[in-house]
Amino acid sequence: MVAASVLAATVLLAVVLLWGNRGDRSRTETLTVPPPTGAIDDTLLADFFSGVPSGAAVAFPAGAVYRIDSTFCLCSRTDLRVDGNGASIVAATEGSQSRSNLLIKDSTGITIHDLSVVGANAQAGLSDQAWRPAFAFQHGFSIRDS
Repeated sequence: MVAASVLAATVLLAVVLLWGNRGDRSRTETLTVPPPTGAIDDTLLADFFSGVPSGAAVAFPAGAVYRIDSTFCLCSRTDLRVDGNGASIVAATEGSQSRSNLLIKDSTGITIHDLSVVGANAQAGLSDQAWRPAFAFQHGFSIRDS
């Protein structure tokens, strides 16, 4: 009878410890993107996101505006949660005919919330001036092989 009670207590303790450890692994600290530089932020964003581990939560500073010259890539990433907090990624230059502002490639489980992407065309919208054939295939987001 004592052996059965000790066995039951040992099993219960093992379950509690395993669930406790599992809970610790599932909690992630939110990593905050550094504030924009006021210049072109391609390198700042690339350097920051290169150090973000899979499964992480990332938050942009509220309302921040990041200027980019090239495509910002979230490539080969897994289970990344991005909270834009109303921030914007703005194309500072016109770029090529088919440039995307944000590319998600070879990734799974990517969630982006409350992040604006703004193109370089100051005439963008529905007017006749908005249409520029030289940039006809530009787009905000590109998702490939994900």
